[in-house]
Order: sequence, then structure tokens, then C-alpha cells
Amino acid sequence: MKSKKKVISMLLGMALTVAVLGGIFAAPRFTDVPSTHWAAASITKMAQGGLISGYGNNKFGPNDKFNIDQMATIIARAKGQPTTAQGGYWAYSAVDYCVNELKCLPSQGAISAANYSKVCSRELAYYMLVTGLGKGPDGDAQNAPWVTAASIPDYADIDGAYQDAVVTAYQLGLTVGTDSKMTFAPKANLNRAQAATMFVRAGWTKAATIATEVTTGLTNDELFGKIKEMGVWTEGKDEMGLPILTAKDSKYGGITVVNDGTCLEITMPEWNDSAWGTIGSAGLYDSKTGKMLYSTGFGYDARMLVKQIIQMAYPNAKDAAVAGYKSAFMQEVWQSSNSYPAFFDWIDGRAFLAGYSQASHQFAVSIYELNDKVSYNQFKSTGVTSTKSQYATKTGSWDNATKAYELTKW
Repeated sequence: MKSKKKVISMLLGMALTVAVLGGIFAAPRFTDVPSTHWAAASITKMAQGGLISGYGNNKFGPNDKFNIDQMATIIARAKGQPTTAQGGYWAYSAVDYCVNELKCLPSQGAISAANYSKVCSRELAYYMLVTGLGKGPDGDAQNAPWVTAASIPDYADIDGAYQDAVVTAYQLGLTVGTDSKMTFAPKANLNRAQAATMFVRAGWTKAATIATEVTTGLTNDELFGKIKEMGVWTEGKDEMGLPILTAKDSKYGGITVVNDGTCLEITMPEWNDSAWGTIGSAGLYDSKTGKMLYSTGFGYDARMLVKQIIQMAYPNAKDAAVAGYKSAFMQEVWQSSNSYPAFFDWIDGRAFLAGYSQASHQFAVSIYELNDKVSYNQFKSTGVTSTKSQYATKTGSWDNATKAYELTKW
């Protein structure tokens, strides 16, 4: 079976779907953004995701200027970075992060309102978006790799430091320009409504969770011990010499749990090894008998076994952890997407990663070590999640998958 690094590599390199569950935010009702406003949907989505807020009086100011420090704050929130004031400047930590750590914001001088509470031009905004975030988890804009500098009529007007990023923004589908000629208008300034639509188009709509440590909980070694006590496993070593538990009963479809000391990896195969190579176009499901042709790790009993483990790992946030697992699985069983994990979040003092490998037809759950903020922050800063989806199972249809895996039962 796979060690932590191998499984994470699998998740990063496979076709996956995602249901990313960040914090839950009540949708503000801005009195100056009626439902008929051209940017109402984008503003609402960004506000629900915790990336933007109004002025505290139920006003959003859609036509107000969008400043550089506001751009930095959204990027910091999308990366899960704390946004705190310093020296009387509300956006200090966000600006400092973008300038000195993420390096997506060229220095405008000392970090202060005087230097960064200035209106953000389109060229700077897209430079920061491309170099700081790229295309996000909810982005569904079509790539346009054919775009070159020659495709943009006013390319020469773009600041030389921003030109490459602007071309990349076109190629990623983050912008199509301001008119039918693909004019970019680099020196034009953004207002708050335009900024909201820019981020939504790019797929950034949710603030990432900030990792906080807990004072109680099981280490992964302790958790692995509790899992063994369930009495449904055969103990052994994987090819890396790591401790591995394999479910004995065929109703669990060959589920395995590997412990590398820092991460527990649960692998749920869609079918067992004996079925590999014999399935072909016949699939896994016999529609005439309404039964699976092979044992599966996607069935009800298997899913409930994994659910029990997740509840042990996240005792103070069982519902949130199970909801992430369920929503990711329910999409991924028959839907897959880009090369990104389906679910990644910090819950109850540890990171939780889940995703489906279309290549190997396995659903994997990674439970990180208690209070391992380093791994969480490293992945969060470089990893991407996706909600793009398409059919992926070998059962033949949505209805077959629902019947075969008893997906109405959770």
C-alpha cells in the first residue's frame, strides 16, 4: 500500500472532485446590492465565503474604488493567513504577507495606509491574482492557451513587470479583456463589484481555514491503536515496511489503513485486486440482478467503517469531518475533475485530505498528525482543490452506482 508521501502524490496527480468545506458564513444582505445588480451573484458568493465584507452598515459599496490593500486582504484570506492590524494600519499583516512572503505584490514603500490604501489598477490586480493565487478551486473558465502578447491590442501599455502575468491571466481564462477585441485596459482602476467578479471568475470564493492547535486528542499512533481494537483487521507491513491494517471481511472490499507515524492513510478500492483486468466494458454492476459482481470498498459497510474511523479522529467535530468525507465521496464516486484533491481542511486540530484516483479507482482519506500545522500550511500554500466534476465509476450509470453502493444510506 501507499505511504503518506505516495498517497498525497497520488491525490495531487489524479483526477478528482471536490467538495471543499470551509467555514460557514451567513450571507449578508447588502442594501446597496439589489438582486438585479449585475454583480450581485458574485458579491454574495464572495461574502458567503468570508473573502469580502461590507462596511458594517449593510452597505457594500459596489461602485467604490478597490484598493491595493483590499486585494492583498482577499489573497491572504484565500490562503488562510491571519489578517491583523499593526501600527494602526488595519491591513498590515495582509500586505506584509503579499509583499514579503508570497511576493505577489511589488513593494509600494513602507507598509502603511498612505502607500497601500490606493486604488488598484487592472494590471496590478491581475499580476497579484496570477502570481499569488492562480486559478482557484471553483474556477470553471475555459483555458485559452492560444493567447499571446500579440493577441492583446494594448499589450505595449502594460507595465513591463506585469506583462507576463497578464498574458497568463488570458491563457487561464481569468480575463477575456474589456471588449470584443480583447483590449486589457491596464491602467483602468477596479471598483469593488468588478473585483468580486474577477475573483469569482478565477475560482476563489472561500476563505481558507486557519489552523489552530488543540490541547486534547489522539496522536496518530494512539488512533492507529484504537483502530486495531475494532477487531476487523488483519495486521501486516506494506511494501515500505509500514504498519498496515487490511479489513478481513469481504463486505469491506479490501479497505486498508497505513500508519507512517505522521499520517494515517485509508484506502478504499472500488474493486479488489482479483477483479482488476477482468472488468472491461462489463463494469462492476449486474443491472439484471441488482448486485455487484465483485466486493467493493465503496459499499455501505465499507463507507461506515471509514466513517467510524473519521469520527474517532475528529471527536469534537464529527459532523464537519463526516460531512466533508461524504460530500467528497458522493461527488467522486461518479464524478472526477482536475488533478486536485476533493477535500482539504483543518478540523479539530488536524488536517483532513480526501480524494479519488480515477487511474486506480480508489478513494483515499488522509488523517494528519494532531496539531501538525506545518504540513497543513505547506499544502494549503501550494495545493489547489477543485469542484469540477464528470462521470468516473465503472458501474455503468448514476443509477447503477446509487444502487450498487447503496448511496442513499449514510
